[in-house]
Parts: sequence; structure tokens; C-alpha cells
Amino acid sequence: MLSNVARDELLKIDALYKRWLVGGNAATLTAQCLPSSWACKDGERTEIQQRRMALILAVQQREWLLRQAPPSNLQAKSALPSLTLPCLIDSLRPSFRTSLAHLKKQYFASTKHLLNLLLDRGYCAHPADWLPQVNDEVPAIYWPWCEWVANQHHSASKLQGEPLTKENWDDFFPAQRLALLRALRRSNAAEARELIAACAHKEAADKRLNIIEVLGINLQADDQPYLESLINDRAKKIVTLSQQLLARLGVGSAKVEGVEQSQLAPELAQWFEVKKSGLLIKKIEVVPALLKSKKQQALRSEWLQVVSLSAFAQALGIELSILVKHWQFSQNRQHDNECFVGNAVANLSDEYIHLMIEQLLASLPDYPDGLSLLALFLPRMDQTYRSKIMFDLLTNHKVQLSFADCMDYVSQPQLELDWQLVCKTQAWQALSVLISKQIKETNHIDEYTITRELMALGLLLPASCAREALSQILALGVVNVDPMLDMLKFNIQLSDLKPIYSN
Repeated sequence: MLSNVARDELLKIDALYKRWLVGGNAATLTAQCLPSSWACKDGERTEIQQRRMALILAVQQREWLLRQAPPSNLQAKSALPSLTLPCLIDSLRPSFRTSLAHLKKQYFASTKHLLNLLLDRGYCAHPADWLPQVNDEVPAIYWPWCEWVANQHHSASKLQGEPLTKENWDDFFPAQRLALLRALRRSNAAEARELIAACAHKEAADKRLNIIEVLGINLQADDQPYLESLINDRAKKIVTLSQQLLARLGVGSAKVEGVEQSQLAPELAQWFEVKKSGLLIKKIEVVPALLKSKKQQALRSEWLQVVSLSAFAQALGIELSILVKHWQFSQNRQHDNECFVGNAVANLSDEYIHLMIEQLLASLPDYPDGLSLLALFLPRMDQTYRSKIMFDLLTNHKVQLSFADCMDYVSQPQLELDWQLVCKTQAWQALSVLISKQIKETNHIDEYTITRELMALGLLLPASCAREALSQILALGVVNVDPMLDMLKFNIQLSDLKPIYSN
């Protein structure tokens, strides 16, 4: 609350403002119209100097008198925690910010790829250049910063191997908790399930859904009782998820395998044919039949997405393994393939998923659109399997997997890549042709595809390979200062720092 003296001075200042607004001049500045604390009325100053001094004092005192007091519960934020690796040195911070800005304009890679490139070379981001959001899934080294951003201040021991338990469940922020749950599920599936059953119900529906999805890792028969208990959950998405996980265990619920399902499966089967050929070795193909109308086509697509695939196979008179192994991707519409794969990813066990992936990989030479279908299987692949698939595709001369496509499979530099392997890939050959054509036509790089590929190379390649790639790209005519080379150059600059960890 303002004192009487301060209130009087504020009234005089307001009066001065009104006088100046209507053209008042320095001659009107008397001791009576100025606040008593001012000393701008000085015979040695000219009228212009007195007016300027009065205006300066009026602005400053008015701002000070009307400044809002801070809330009584305001607390100073603690210092940002230090991480176990050094921050990026100042000379490379502009390159990091530039690379980060490039990534935000693209949609094929994420900030996590860039952070993993730093970690691979023994550094972490500088906090003045990047800080995580509360629920970001970031490398574990940044968890202390996530806690700081979320205003959750806990002991550093939780980030140094303390296990997640029922007692400390609430001490971890959501992204950290999910990472710990996934790791626990891989090492001890039963313990992870018991922890989820004890604590998931305390969370909001969206967080509860993410937690229960963890059960998809190492899914086993012992998970069935808990999953069945979720059938009556108050959140519809969780009910759907529990039904899908039960289906992957081969357990049908009444809501999934009910009367409607038994009616739709034969109807769907009428729109497909099972062809058999060969005398000694029987060749089986599941192919679409000709339809009479667009309405039938729409219904076929819809039912491929919702009908139980085991019921569908039974209606066709074949085993489920035959259906997924002999589905002819190249003969079906892309949308029908997407519906079929989406249904399988959500509801089939790992055994059938691997059979489908093998069938899809075999059909890729004749069905280039199969690469986009293969990406739908990624949630069902662990990191080792993803890396293997990526290397197989990248080195397959009959498949056009781009370097940008590789970002869907891996999130960190691939140390196994060397220049002799990279330069022989279809991706590099296609990029070289595209760059040469662009340089010849426009004398500079102005193509989204090229930009994306060059950025992916910077995130994907080990340092020695990145250096050779840059040399070859410059030899094609690209100027050394082209911004499209920033990510590749940043990769190389990191290797010149003599980091703690070197590849």
C-alpha cells in the first residue's frame, strides 16, 4: 500500500503528465507542482534541461511506485543440476543451434537423434541452447534437467541406479518412470507387471494408457488376469488396449469375438481367394477377389481393420500362420494392406508378426510401397531387430531405402557403417545422381529430398565415414558454405574435439 507521501507525489506526477500532454513547458515547473523529493529545479539548468530532468524523474518514479510486489509464496529456483558429461564447448554451440533449427523444420528426425550424436562423442547440450520439456522422452543423462524443469527436486541417487518401486513411484516424473518401467519389463516382466498393477490406477487416463502399453514388452500368459481386469476400465482406450494385448496372447473376449465378429469374418472371406498351385511343393497365395462396387471396397478395408484375423483365417479355411505368411501385399490396395498390417500389429503375437515381416521383406523388390508398411511394424520390433532390418534394407540393391528412412529404425549414429559400405548403397547412388542433376541445373542445392538426405547422413554416420561423405559431396560441386552441409560438418567437428568417448 502506498504511503501518503508517495500518493501525493504520484498525484503530482499525473498532473505533470496532463500538463505536458496539452503543451505545458518548462516555465510552468514550479516548486509547488513538483514532488518534494525532486531536485530538478536548479537555476544553473536551462528550461530545456529542467523539462528533460522532470520527464526522466517522472517516468522512473512512476514505474517504481506502481511496481507490483512479488507474490509472498515466490521461491527462488535451485541451480540447474550438473550432468555426468561436459557441456558442448562454446565454439560449437552455434553449430548445435543451427542443427537444432534445421531439425525443427523437418519431420523425418527428432531432437533425440541430435542429442544422441552428442552423447556418442562424449558431450551433452548446453542448457542455454536446449532444455527438455517436462514429458519429453530424452536420453537418461538429461533426467536431472527434466526434474529441474518440472520443479521436482529429488536426490541424485534416483538417477544413479535406484530401482522404481511402489514407495517411490510418485518421486519420478512420467517420462523417467516410463523409461525405468520399460527397462524393468525387459529384465523382470513379472515385477514390472506387479508394479503397474499396484500404481497405474493412480494416474490420469492418458498416463495410465502409456504405462499399460509397457506390458506389450515381453508379453506373457501370466499377464492375462491383470489384462482381463482392465476390460471394465473407465477409459475406452485402455479397454481397447487390454483387448488387443489379450488377443496377442490368443485370448478372445466376448467384446472381440462376439456374434458380430462371427458374422463379419465369413463376409470378409468372400472377398478373397486362396489360390493353390504346384504338384510337389504347394504354392499358396491369399489374393483379393474382384469387387462389384466401391461400397464393397470400403467395407472390405474397414473389416480388414476390425475383424479378428484368426476368425478371418478360419473363414478362409486356412491356418492363421498361412494367412499372414502368404498374404500377397503386391496384389492388394495399399490402404487394404495398411488396415491388415495395423490389425496384425495390434492383435497378433510376435510369432505371427515375424512371419508377416518376412513375407513383406520378400515382396519389397516388386512392391516398393512396402517400405511404408514396414514402418508400421516398428512398434513391435526391439532395437536390435530394427538395426538388423535397417542394415539388410540399406545394403539390398533391389530396395530403395533412403538415409532419411533409416531415422525411423535407429536414433543414434551407426558405428558399423563405413565408407566402403555406404558408397555402394542404392541410397548413396541415388543421392549422388540427384545432387549432380541439381548442380547442373541450378548451380546450388534447392531440393527438399537432398536436404533431408544430407541431414540424415550427419546424424547417422560415424565421424570417419562422415568426413569421406563430405569430401565426395564437395567433389560433386556443392559449395562448402551451403547450409545443407551444416549437420554433416557438425558431425565432423565433434570428432575433432578429442572427446571423452571416441568412436
